[in-house]
Amino acid sequence: MFQLLMLSADVLKRASISHVCCLCTSGELAKYRVPQLIDEYKNGGLSVFHLPIPDGDPPTIPIAIALIENIKFALDSQHKVLVHCFGGLGRAAVVVACYLMTLDSQMEPKTVIELIRQTRGARAIQTVKQYNFINDFHKLKEDYSSLRPFNKP
Repeated sequence: MFQLLMLSADVLKRASISHVCCLCTSGELAKYRVPQLIDEYKNGGLSVFHLPIPDGDPPTIPIAIALIENIKFALDSQHKVLVHCFGGLGRAAVVVACYLMTLDSQMEPKTVIELIRQTRGARAIQTVKQYNFINDFHKLKEDYSSLRPFNKP
């Protein structure tokens, strides 16, 4: 986890990662002694989407939708995307779970949580707020979409 924060843009590019969604707050980046991480990614030629989410929280629905749209755009363009928070078990796991549920609108929250936990470990999806967000995601997304101009997806 801390080691992931320390990975240089060159290491990520060697792994064919071209896009990074960083969910860490600037306070976390400073705490873990990587306050310039976002700039280092950008200077290293990576496309960076930085939407900080407080540790233990899920994203707001507008932030979740923005992250999902950016991830989808990058993947549809044949790019590899790294989605990361500090440990990769809470915020990043929630965003990836919601992305998967967007790809398959019939995917049940229980199924995606099991899939994430099989992949990331039993501690993935760390808080009740994160768990509830995933369980409510389809409805939250539907409600949010109805408020957007021209019902744009």
